[in-house]
Amino acid sequence: MADQQSPRSPYAAREGGKEAVIRVEPANAASAAVAHRAGFLPGKHTHGEDGTRLDWYVRDLSIETR
Repeated sequence: MADQQSPRSPYAAREGGKEAVIRVEPANAASAAVAHRAGFLPGKHTHGEDGTRLDWYVRDLSIETR
C-alpha cells in the first residue's frame, strides 16, 4: 500500500500525470474528509454541468528529482 501522506506518485508521473483532483459537493463532509486523509489539499471551486457547486481537492503528483 502506498504512503498516503506522500504527495508523489511515481507511476502517475511517469505516465504524464501532473496532479490528481477529487471534486466534492460542499455538503459532502465525508468525501472531503477522505480527500484530506489521502493527502489532497483544498483547491478551486467550480460548478458541474448541472450547476452544482464543486470544491476541488488537489494532490501534486510530481516526482522529486535527485
